[in-house]
Amino acid sequence: MKFPAAVALFSTISAVAAAYVGSPSAYTYTSVPEFEIEVSPNKTIIARGTIEQIREQALAHNPNWDEEYYAPAQKLAEERYQLVPAGADANSTGSTPSLEKRRAEDFDSLRITCGRPWHAVSYEGALKEALRLYGVKGTPQNGPGPGNCGRVGCSYGTAIIWCNDDTETKTLSSFDEIADGAFAIMQKCAHDKHGEGTKAQSTGSTAPDAATLN
Repeated sequence: MKFPAAVALFSTISAVAAAYVGSPSAYTYTSVPEFEIEVSPNKTIIARGTIEQIREQALAHNPNWDEEYYAPAQKLAEERYQLVPAGADANSTGSTPSLEKRRAEDFDSLRITCGRPWHAVSYEGALKEALRLYGVKGTPQNGPGPGNCGRVGCSYGTAIIWCNDDTETKTLSSFDEIADGAFAIMQKCAHDKHGEGTKAQSTGSTAPDAATLN
């Protein structure tokens, strides 16, 4: 089953323009997504904003959140999804990481549109920003659409936008589903993995409740 959701990846210098999928009138960049995250054992909070802003809110409730949650999650993501080409040595560079290929298979590549009118973003920046979403204990929620977009990550000169095209509020099982959409677009649209080279739009997915990327 396909779910009407979308995610956008774009240069922070063109955030508003890149939030639109299809025609500008179809999408609005106004919402701030909500996330239920675990900040300590048996305690969760509703946080709002990007992953960077969520971290600040979590630290306000638990000063040790970085050490207890964020750092272990990032280490697990890096170990689980080693950014090396499939079948290659860990020191190899310049090829498509096996993670991207595997994640991209969950998305319908025909629904990913690369290129203009979106500005290119840094491949390395997009890679780092997507990895930050993996492993964080939380359930992203976005209000009803269609065309309801909110930023879930912004750093390294790159932002990730999640848009809800459903008429009802959408809740994902984890941040992983948004990050998967980013990897799907990087797999198809990157033309220079060591510079400015990823720009695209994608709508629809074959993965349940998965997000897609602009």
